[in-house]
Amino acid sequence: MLVNFYLYLNAAHMKKNALTILFVSSLLNGFAQTEPLFRTNQKVEYGLQTGLNLNSITAENTIEKQGILPGLNIGAHLKVNASKHFGLKVILQYEQRGYMFKDLIVEYPGNRIGKADILSRQNYIDLKALPTLTVGNYRTFYLYAGPTLGVLVSNKLITKFKDSLPPGNQSSVKTNAVKKKPINVGVAIGIGTQIPIAPSIQLCFDVRSDLGLTNIYKSGNGKLRTFSFSPGINISL
Repeated sequence: MLVNFYLYLNAAHMKKNALTILFVSSLLNGFAQTEPLFRTNQKVEYGLQTGLNLNSITAENTIEKQGILPGLNIGAHLKVNASKHFGLKVILQYEQRGYMFKDLIVEYPGNRIGKADILSRQNYIDLKALPTLTVGNYRTFYLYAGPTLGVLVSNKLITKFKDSLPPGNQSSVKTNAVKKKPINVGVAIGIGTQIPIAPSIQLCFDVRSDLGLTNIYKSGNGKLRTFSFSPGINISL
């Protein structure tokens, strides 16, 4: 009878262990099935981004009077991953760029002299090809750098008068700016992160510096500089 009781306890213990192993195995199997839905290292990714540009220019004798000209960026990206960590990100964006000078002495309407802020706005269609290094599994971080090519689509000069004007005169005047070269070549360097919010969908946040390498003037010297913050949405295939 004692032997039978021992066998009964042993069988019950083995049954309990078997149930525990089965439960853990089922749990791990469930994680294994759901985890890939939230990975961001698929072969192809695409999405939309929009954000803020902070623009300036590098040129001789401009630092003292120069301000920061804000603008917008909006566009789409496509990323092809060669592996979990390396890929190529291509960005096509509409970029509001340019530069600003503050408190310049200009001629006012009525042939008098006064102060004004001068805003030179150049808008581009930009194409960027950016080799990308990515780290992380659930939430990923990435670093990229590569060439940029911008096509000029708009070139305007805005004069904002700061002193009082005679009645009937506008406080700001928009005119065509000095002619600029139609193509702007540069390099972009940036970092970003992707945060999963649903299967195959991530929020992305990019911080980027675009450095112009070519002179934008047809006669003169000046290279555009842009610091960008661009949140967006990313979809993994």
